[in-house]
Amino acid sequence: SNMALCLGLAATFTPLMTSGLGSIDTRLYSHGSAVVGTFQQVAGAAGTALFITVMTVVASRSGSPTESAEAITEGVRAVFLVAGVLSFALIAAALFVRKPADPQIIAVDGESSDEKASAAVH
Repeated sequence: SNMALCLGLAATFTPLMTSGLGSIDTRLYSHGSAVVGTFQQVAGAAGTALFITVMTVVASRSGSPTESAEAITEGVRAVFLVAGVLSFALIAAALFVRKPADPQIIAVDGESSDEKASAAVH
């Protein structure tokens, strides 16, 4: 299952990074990459905290210490259920991701690079 997870992450992050960074100017790639990397770290920490919270809340509902193994099993089962629901929601949201528009570089005088190129030709 770890192999499937790693393949899925590779198949997901590569096009998302291309799509996300493809919509910004090449001068800003380093900034865009830093923002995406930071967001991945923060979202990963928040997701881990969410899953641990769900597991703890569900497992703590069991009042008897002798049933701790069953309680933890129920907590982990609840986490997988939450993760599955989130996965399907994100897959549905990914269907709405479109190819980004080509970025236009706005010069200091306010004209885009496309306008300058067409003016130079004429």
